[in-house]
Amino acid sequence: MRFLRSCFIGVLVLLSIPSIVMGADRKQLEPWLNDELLPFLEDRLSRHPRLKGQPFEVVGANQYRALGKMDGLTTYIRRKIVDRLQSIPGANFVQYSTIKPWGDRRKSMDSACGTQGKAVVRVTLEVDNSLGSGETRVAVQAIDLVENNWVRGFKKVWIGQPTAREKRLIAKQIVDQKLLGSRSLPFRSNQPDILASFLAENLSCLLKHTGESKLKIYLQKPAEKRPEFLWTAFRLLSHYLARFREVEITDQKRIANVILVSDVHAIDSKLLQVSVLLRSLDKSIRISGVGAEAYVHFDTTTVIVQGPTKKRLIASFKLITPWQRNPCKLRDPWEKGFISLTTVSRLPSNGCFAIRLKADATAKLYLIGQTDNAQLTLLFPDSCNILGLKHVLGGGEIRKYQSIHSPLWDNGKQGFFQLDQRPGIERIYAIAVTDPIIEVRLKQWIDRIGDLCSVQKNRRALHAQRLRAALADLGEESPGRMEWIERSFIHSP
Repeated sequence: MRFLRSCFIGVLVLLSIPSIVMGADRKQLEPWLNDELLPFLEDRLSRHPRLKGQPFEVVGANQYRALGKMDGLTTYIRRKIVDRLQSIPGANFVQYSTIKPWGDRRKSMDSACGTQGKAVVRVTLEVDNSLGSGETRVAVQAIDLVENNWVRGFKKVWIGQPTAREKRLIAKQIVDQKLLGSRSLPFRSNQPDILASFLAENLSCLLKHTGESKLKIYLQKPAEKRPEFLWTAFRLLSHYLARFREVEITDQKRIANVILVSDVHAIDSKLLQVSVLLRSLDKSIRISGVGAEAYVHFDTTTVIVQGPTKKRLIASFKLITPWQRNPCKLRDPWEKGFISLTTVSRLPSNGCFAIRLKADATAKLYLIGQTDNAQLTLLFPDSCNILGLKHVLGGGEIRKYQSIHSPLWDNGKQGFFQLDQRPGIERIYAIAVTDPIIEVRLKQWIDRIGDLCSVQKNRRALHAQRLRAALADLGEESPGRMEWIERSFIHSP
């Protein structure tokens, strides 16, 4: 009896072995994908009450450990899932825009703005071939990005022996192209058109949501020293944006309602971050201070070129004080030389200083002083020739390579300004202009500043900050035709 019972148990054990082997000997991966995984995902993402209609993305789980890189098998499975689900009603798959050379656009609404970053469900694919015995594990799960938790009951796993083709795919590393422009997949320096297309596409998506019918965009000129491919990219960006019906590109900041600024940061010797930012100049235009950025792999052999050459009008401009102590009562305080004043230089009350300036081109010259309380005074040209420059600068014009020292004493002797008892920061502005049209615009501001001799009661006070802003705009709009320089020092008690 015991023998029969033992035999019966042995038979049960033997009968159970085939079922265990069959459980381990699952379907090959391809049939599993078609028969189990894809129907499961279709059901969950298109018909499940909680997930139906929710925007979802499909990513490789490994890409978050080695950013931007997926094995070939993950890429293959992802493509199968996307091909199956993107046309299924109720499955809201997030499309990512493909970056390509810029095409003709008539409206910003024509831009195929991707919804990257707006998915609320992330389907992750993980391919693990480190199980031993040559087996591979494929796991598919979903994360609720709103609650930052795994979705319960949303999991499918396959474990088995991959085919020779699948092994080759696992060994192949593929970069996810939707990450083009990221730090893990930067643009190359021979792709200025694709870089410009990427930036324009992102900016156009911002423009799409403004609701504005006409935007006048002023593109602030980037710093002069730039790699050549970046100058090409910025020029192309200007052309691309100008193709939009809602956009007008202007080279005059004063008539613009939006400004586009750009910047470049060196992350390391071979990686640059390029950023562009849209900023409203008009309170009625609602564009938040956001823009686009991209990374560029910088070949160390790439030539750094100077941007458009800016013609200099002022060769040098200094505020100087005599070398000697207490020199202001001397017959010639400059006999033993001078010291150039800087923004941190301190000059006590009753000290003296003068202006020295040399022109690099024949131009109309204006000199303006500013005290610590932001009061402005027109020093030249003035109505009573305080600086003595009336005959030196005929018609208010300084000649090319001409040097001046002001103020002048009588008979052409070199003089000085003497400080009063009111300490603060003393500033002098030198402005040179060669274009009569630009000068007319400049004089609209200067005419609001009184000189030392005129009655200022009827003049509208011009705050120094507004003058500086006007000078900055004119100088930026008119390189080579208008230049201004500020010099200052500290007037101590």
